[in-house]
Amino acid sequence: MCLSRRGRTVVGIYNEENAKTNALVENVYLQWSRKEISWEDMNYLDWLEKKVFDGRVENQSVLELGALNDRITNVIRRCNPKSIYTVDPDPTGKPDFIGTANDFYSGATEPYDVVVCMGLLYHLHSPWHLVELIINHSRPKILILETANAINHVEGWSINPEEHNVLANAYADREIKHPMQINSSVTRDNWIEGIETTPMKLQQHWIYHLIPFEQDDFFVKAKQNMWMGVFQWEG
Repeated sequence: MCLSRRGRTVVGIYNEENAKTNALVENVYLQWSRKEISWEDMNYLDWLEKKVFDGRVENQSVLELGALNDRITNVIRRCNPKSIYTVDPDPTGKPDFIGTANDFYSGATEPYDVVVCMGLLYHLHSPWHLVELIINHSRPKILILETANAINHVEGWSINPEEHNVLANAYADREIKHPMQINSSVTRDNWIEGIETTPMKLQQHWIYHLIPFEQDDFFVKAKQNMWMGVFQWEG
């Protein structure tokens, strides 16, 4: 276990010694984060605007997968993208494309400058495949990825029940009448390792439980176990 050049832990089989090392590394990470960024009086959505989207989406074509209720979409819009195209299987938020990300990619070849995929991957049984589709079909200069972090799993992943076709859960693709109603959870480090086998390389990442966000209902219920990674195309 070690601290890499990008300031992340490399997690092996979970045991007490590794847990102590992780805690030490995360404490160093938190101290570095506090010095680099002023966190005072910043809620989660303000942080997204000022620290994640600002300077990355301005004058860029943006694809948002899993837009849901427009909450994140509106934050992106405040940062002046050239265009934004939203995808979600639920029509509530009036997405540009109504369907799953897999449905969208079944006919999509258009590139986008920035792809935003937040709060989606941990609902899916095949999240790796979706990220492959993003990288190979959208070919983004920047990938902004937010998902949950599986922990304490020897193989780096776990399977959990996932009720389908329910708002804020996974939806079956159009041609699938009998979906496997499970999701696959992947560790943060496995995600980074896997994505970096492609031209996308980690530029910056944040671990939410180490950041003293305002504890509003939205953050506590939906986001506190998440992490965020910004990947840049370097191929």
